[in-house]
Amino acid sequence: MKTRILDWLFGIENTAEVLDFSIAFNFGVPAWIIAFLIIFIGIYCYKIYKREAPDMHQGYRGLLAFLRFTTYVFLILTFLQPSLVLDRMIEPKSHIAILVDSSRSMELTEKGASSSYLDTVADATGSSTEDARGMSRNKIVEGILNNQELDLIKKFRKNYSIKFYSFDKSATQTDLEDEDGRITVPAAKGDVTRLGGALRQVEHDLKGHPLAAIILLTDGGNNKGEEPALVAQDLGKKKIRLFPIGIGLPQAVDINITDVKIPDLIFKDEEIAVEVSFKSSALEGTSIPIELHLGEEKVGSGTVIAQDGVFTKNFVIKAEKVGDFNFKVEAEKQANEYFVENNIFKKQLKVIDSAIRILLVVENPSWEYRYLKGLLDQDKRIDTKVFIRRGDPRRSRNEKDFLSRFPIETLNKDFDCIIFNNIRSNYFDRNKMKKIRDYIAKSGGSMIMISSTAGTPGTFANTPIGDMMPVQFESISEDQTLDTKRTFTKGFSLKLTREGRFHNITRLKPLPDENEALWPKLPKQYWYYTGIKRLKPSAIALAEHSYRSNEYGKIPLIAMHRYGKGQVLFMGINSIWRWRYKIGNRYTNRFWAQTIQFMGLPHLLGNLKRVQINTQGQDFTVGEKIDMSVKVLTPDYMPVRDEQITLIAQNKDTGDEEEFEFHASANKKGMFDGAIFLKKGPWEIKVASYENEEQVTLSISEPRFEFENPAMQKKILTNMAEASGGEFIELNALATLAEKIKKNITLSRNVIEKTIWDTWLMLLIITCAASLEWFLRKRKDLP
Repeated sequence: MKTRILDWLFGIENTAEVLDFSIAFNFGVPAWIIAFLIIFIGIYCYKIYKREAPDMHQGYRGLLAFLRFTTYVFLILTFLQPSLVLDRMIEPKSHIAILVDSSRSMELTEKGASSSYLDTVADATGSSTEDARGMSRNKIVEGILNNQELDLIKKFRKNYSIKFYSFDKSATQTDLEDEDGRITVPAAKGDVTRLGGALRQVEHDLKGHPLAAIILLTDGGNNKGEEPALVAQDLGKKKIRLFPIGIGLPQAVDINITDVKIPDLIFKDEEIAVEVSFKSSALEGTSIPIELHLGEEKVGSGTVIAQDGVFTKNFVIKAEKVGDFNFKVEAEKQANEYFVENNIFKKQLKVIDSAIRILLVVENPSWEYRYLKGLLDQDKRIDTKVFIRRGDPRRSRNEKDFLSRFPIETLNKDFDCIIFNNIRSNYFDRNKMKKIRDYIAKSGGSMIMISSTAGTPGTFANTPIGDMMPVQFESISEDQTLDTKRTFTKGFSLKLTREGRFHNITRLKPLPDENEALWPKLPKQYWYYTGIKRLKPSAIALAEHSYRSNEYGKIPLIAMHRYGKGQVLFMGINSIWRWRYKIGNRYTNRFWAQTIQFMGLPHLLGNLKRVQINTQGQDFTVGEKIDMSVKVLTPDYMPVRDEQITLIAQNKDTGDEEEFEFHASANKKGMFDGAIFLKKGPWEIKVASYENEEQVTLSISEPRFEFENPAMQKKILTNMAEASGGEFIELNALATLAEKIKKNITLSRNVIEKTIWDTWLMLLIITCAASLEWFLRKRKDLP
């Protein structure tokens, strides 16, 4: 209170504590002279009234003398121009940023909310309990900011400058107040929430300005960008505190199917285990019916007993038809469940009735062979035969999977894909090599060549088989013991190329960004074929060496291309088996299963298409960029030389069509790259003039990020507040918010010199003293 009076008297602001003060005079007059003048004036005033009114009452005469004394002293002080020097602690004038969540989850209404929660909302918004029942989250925010009883905005404005922001994918400074001071919050339309990014942006906008606090009115949802707790920690180091106000119930009724584990390729009439992952809240112990559909046919059902949090359940299905199907798992909608789109999970499956036939050709067993053979033997979708040039001949007589010679005459009839690993070229005469080439180029077979220190690919340089490779290479000679050495100096990772991010072979994670981030984290490789020079014009690289380059650029270590009607995949490494270290078979098995399917299925199904369309997936959201690459071949299966092609996208529900122009790639013959955006619905994509060739089906849905976890994220908001030095605010504690913000404001020291002689206070004292003296003199008839 005293500091406020001081600020008022001298026209200063924000004084919290006075440490010291002094008076300074502008002319540098010594203090003893000022003291002498004051004493002299005092004696003079006393003498003059004693002589002028000797019979006057002593008290009355003293009062008149004092008033004359006051007038003279303050007049002299005015001429001496004194200043007040204050050494004080001040509360700096700072800002408060109020962030209002405008993402789609803020349009939710809390269905099935308890009466106590509704009473709390009614008190916070200044409304009735009945009105609170129908309020969406953003309307609750609006009610809080307009509540006249709380009067938060007015309280804040007494000490701070307020900056309003709305945020979803980014933060936007906005004026939420109209002319009458009423606040209207923006509509909840944001498809994603970048909570950490919004905080970072506000900090950047107000950089250089004192920021007392950031108030967040949000449900705490965060599905993109920086981790909010880490951003909050950074803000805390800069003395910027967060005060999140949680909007919504901490537990909203929801059953979410987060993942479904089932092979992309399954056999007709075979029972397949399906592992379904769920995430639920506010449904502990509830029995929930589940249905599984393959296309339009129901292939399985069951119930799960919900657990709050994450849990899994296994189901068994059996496909009775061959073809491409949309596989769907659906959980029944629950009472008071607002968002039901996450009750459904969809995935594209292919059903076949015969196995992919693989011929594995090796000089002698290698580490890669051992692990690959074991994997292929366990997969019922694959029928594997093995030819080992230097193997035990008795094995081929006793085990049907092992061949005594390379089956050159029956390649097209018996096999869909051949795999070469460390086999030497001197086993094949030129005629055999040409037959292998014809099997690929004319019959649509495929080949995978795995590099080794001896045999592949070095001995095949300048041969019909070597010429089929998607890379140019030279023959080099290396020590064969490198294949089995256990100590190495420096490992390296495989780095995905643009095509590799979403190619079927190298897609170890469903989302391109996650997939790209995974590959550098996989266990290291320690050897690669150093004779690789560059990609051929018709080829694409799926993965490159993480740091080695040559005169042509990064070294391609996994590359492929179409060769005639068939395909050839080249691997410049031989240790995919190393990916098993500490993490098991998960990624090793997935890589080889996807590789075998991609390379072997076209020949098995007789599906030798001249158009190949690659996307980063099949399920997208409205507004999401869909990167695509298209390879187009002539009737002779040579790359086309067109400058551009037209992609036709047809909505299968409405029949609407959209066209997109893709331009030829500068470095790859027959390749066309581009990106498209599509509206909601199922879309069929094909290339104009090639309608009978490959088509892909894409599913475009509304973004569901905002509803994957619709409950108010109290834990996230509390962690953010604590990390910054602030506090999470419950709806029933809003009245204390202004005081909590003020409580820990950091004071700063400030020395200020304020002139006194020219203030209204000096004039008032002189005027009042002189006027009162004159009035009292007149009462005693003094002149």
